[in-house]
Amino acid sequence: MNTLPRFTLRNGLPVAGRKLKSGEPVTVAYLGGSITQAWPDGYAYQTTAWLKQQYPASAITEINAGIGGTGSDLGAFRLKQDVLRHKPDLLFVEFAVNDSSENHDVQAAMEGIVRHTRHSLGNACDIAFIYTLSENLVADLQAERLPPASRLHEPVAGHYGLTSINVALDVARRLKAGALTWPDFARDAAHPHPRGHALYRDTIAACLPRAFDSDAPITTLPESMTRDPWDHGDMIPIPPDTTFPGWNYRPLENRGGWECFDGLFESQTESSEATFEFTGSTIGLFYHLGPETGDLLWSIDDGSWTPTRWFDDYAPAFWRPSYRVLATGLTPGRHRLRVRVSMDQDPRSKGHWTRLAALLIR
Repeated sequence: MNTLPRFTLRNGLPVAGRKLKSGEPVTVAYLGGSITQAWPDGYAYQTTAWLKQQYPASAITEINAGIGGTGSDLGAFRLKQDVLRHKPDLLFVEFAVNDSSENHDVQAAMEGIVRHTRHSLGNACDIAFIYTLSENLVADLQAERLPPASRLHEPVAGHYGLTSINVALDVARRLKAGALTWPDFARDAAHPHPRGHALYRDTIAACLPRAFDSDAPITTLPESMTRDPWDHGDMIPIPPDTTFPGWNYRPLENRGGWECFDGLFESQTESSEATFEFTGSTIGLFYHLGPETGDLLWSIDDGSWTPTRWFDDYAPAFWRPSYRVLATGLTPGRHRLRVRVSMDQDPRSKGHWTRLAALLIR
């Protein structure tokens, strides 16, 4: 028996619906990982194309804020720069796959995305959660259970009356019925072929007209459901004029996935240090990770040095954006982060480079 819903409307998407039906301009933003980022025929691009076909009188602008291999924790930090500055009318949030393997407080991060959007745009932006699929999540859905990350996302959607769209569910049911095979759906364990993305789009397209017709009353922002939601996060690019001995600012030549940055602050010089002042209770780093990445030492407020190894199983093959939250729960206020290049490295690394793009601050 099928017990899970393909989508849950709750308060729906009345703001975007009203504008689309009256022919007004609409900005649609997609915040997520590589499944959202997929170009040129991922579900995000296909959904925007469907919207343009259904509502030709509206000028629809798409903001694709997907970055591969990232979860809702980074999403909470980069929301302001990558999404909110564009003032979207409709925001889709997709972290159901990447959050399944994350160790951060998923609900606090997802709630932070919702609350930050509401604080910034009020009720002028509708929000919907999208639940996508990886091969290791199929069994849960075929048993009519939400997978781990979606189980954490769904109470947040319920608390704020948000529409949630389980695009993974129809795929899992087709797989169970033998109407679809995994190789027909995806090119690897998580990333659909264009025809797989079309299945995601079809579920979204089935939901949107009903969500747009919602006449739910506008509600005030409720009390937070988590103790410390990750709202008011920010991602601060390191300025080009930053100077420390042994460090260099290098403009980016290939901006793929790094559209909001002009360059990287980098060093491979042994024991070279850089210091950054920040105000908040959480600090992290957004950086470039790849075959030549070495280890890093960091310290908060002149405390002891903490060794950190960025290098992972994907690093030998290619360079990519990555991130690490270094410290949470600091006393709110002014703090100092020091970083130092280490000569330690993963045996697979070909160098000692540290390449920083931004500070993550909350």
